[in-house]
Amino acid sequence: MSGQIDGADSGAAVASVPVGPRRLQLSRRRGARLPEGAVSVARPSQWGNGFRIGDTVRVGLIEATDDDSMVPVPDAATAVEFYRRWVSRRLHVQLQVRERLVGRDLACWCRADQPCHADVLLEIARTPVDEIWAGAR
Repeated sequence: MSGQIDGADSGAAVASVPVGPRRLQLSRRRGARLPEGAVSVARPSQWGNGFRIGDTVRVGLIEATDDDSMVPVPDAATAVEFYRRWVSRRLHVQLQVRERLVGRDLACWCRADQPCHADVLLEIARTPVDEIWAGAR
């Protein structure tokens, strides 16, 4: 056996297939449905990212300080980073994610080539509980 896929020539690249839970893009196309077991993490679900592009947010919400100054959310990357910081300071949310979303595909409206908070949730869901607790110390 040469290790090649049938029909592939020796110069063909073989794409790896993701294993395990992944991020899916929601669609309004007629007949589009979430795969069985997948969870929508879009707004307004409990898992939705509260940091919206174009909004301004209080620094203290992101950094867990008393800082009342406001910062903009100019783009998707910033919204996801603010969400990452916010959730990293909330042990109870991380434990809920680990309990309820582990092993599930997560769906949001974000395009596959754009940053998405679902990726943050997938990272948390894959993190062993003892590591989540260790990060809280």
